[in-house]
Amino acid sequence: MGFRSHLLSIYRYNCFEIYLLFYHGRTVPPCSEQCRKQNCNSFHIGFLSLNNPDRVDHCAGDRVNGEDRPCAFPAVEMIVCIPFMIINGHIRPVSPEVPDRNQQSVAHVVFFIDALQRKCDIGNIVSNRFGGVRGIGDLHLAGITHHVLKEDVEQFRLAVQKYLVPVADSIMREQAKRIGKPYPLSFADSSLEFRSGNPRPVGTAQDILEQGKKFYDALSPETSEFFRTMLNEELMDVLSTEGKQGGGYCNSLPMYERPFIFANFNGTKGDVEVVTHEAGHAFAYWINRKRVPMAYQDPSEEACEVHSMSMEFFGWKNAEGFFGPDANKFKYSHLSAALTFIPYGTMVDHFQHIMYEKPDLTPQERHAEWKRLMGVYTPWLRLDGEIPFYSDGEHWQRQSHIYECPLYYIDYCLAQTVSLEFWAMIQKDPENAWKHYMAYTVQGGSRTFVELLKHADLKTPFDEECLKTVCEAAKTWLEHFDLTGIA
Repeated sequence: MGFRSHLLSIYRYNCFEIYLLFYHGRTVPPCSEQCRKQNCNSFHIGFLSLNNPDRVDHCAGDRVNGEDRPCAFPAVEMIVCIPFMIINGHIRPVSPEVPDRNQQSVAHVVFFIDALQRKCDIGNIVSNRFGGVRGIGDLHLAGITHHVLKEDVEQFRLAVQKYLVPVADSIMREQAKRIGKPYPLSFADSSLEFRSGNPRPVGTAQDILEQGKKFYDALSPETSEFFRTMLNEELMDVLSTEGKQGGGYCNSLPMYERPFIFANFNGTKGDVEVVTHEAGHAFAYWINRKRVPMAYQDPSEEACEVHSMSMEFFGWKNAEGFFGPDANKFKYSHLSAALTFIPYGTMVDHFQHIMYEKPDLTPQERHAEWKRLMGVYTPWLRLDGEIPFYSDGEHWQRQSHIYECPLYYIDYCLAQTVSLEFWAMIQKDPENAWKHYMAYTVQGGSRTFVELLKHADLKTPFDEECLKTVCEAAKTWLEHFDLTGIA
């Protein structure tokens, strides 16, 4: 039996992927006994030999105390040592945010297998799953609906290219200077914003939850009652424990009229985002929990993401409590991430439009389309590099939404744009911004996305003036933000 048939699963952690490989019923051996004796802080994983599909290549070596040391498995062509960290007694891979350049590169390595490409070929998915779909206009026949009009998305796309891409590009140029790397950046280097490492929260998980209570107590009476209920009734499961599923999300318990937050704290800024982002979803449900009919409690997906993404920016009010000395670093990082995400997310949607308009493209032609779009939306990233999976334009395949949720990704971009509208309002008048947020949230799902915005006196992302105004405000803020002492 060929090795390719034993590729059983993929474990994901942040932007990191580990392919768990099985060969003839047994797992690929981990580190050698000698490695374990020397407390080698790496996973050693075998990889498929592309020249011989029935052969496993094992780890060939590692460095301990600065010296090369061979591993126990000989005759190896491909090697990688995956760095990891221990959280609550469990192994977690290092994310691309670590300051060590070699670890960043490892964290971005994805080994692309041609058999997997054939099985996950987007052209086959279009033809097999959606039958006669021949373009965006026919998607409704296949049960796929876009929340907004194609023309509105195209208008938004042009505004992103005109106003947002230049601002995002300037952010990444400054990042390249700050970390001492050439522009355009490699995929590994683009994940490291500061040489001293990306912002990290202070204290334990309980400390973060206590800071969350402090933040919501100060924000409004409604949020205070909401978050204290979440704590008192133990409606948040956030610790990473043995046997627990990965990931994080907000769900609801309709019979009890309560939201519930599931997460895995790991000592990164993502822990704080649970208390703001996921709690933003939970608060929206809390406010609308008694709405009848129940179908009107939640709006469409892009409208829901406004609740969470905007709450993240309201969380700046307690940045010092959450991040301590890294508070300013966090603010800069958070705003920068929002501004650079929208071009990428818009590119994902643009790519899908092309795929459905031209389902007969070959894999090579699809990769070429992705590389072309990268030049438009993410000019700060190198189109060549040491990792072929990225340099050959194949890494669109990492975006699972393309396979699983057709045309959904643009929802994140629309919501992020509205959240930036709230961010700009917060800079001028936080109380007024909160009034607009509540006016938007209390409507639940009683109106469409655009109507929700209009009734809260907010601009729609499809209005070119929305992105133009937001980008001007963000550009000014970033240019005047004091990064002194932040390396």
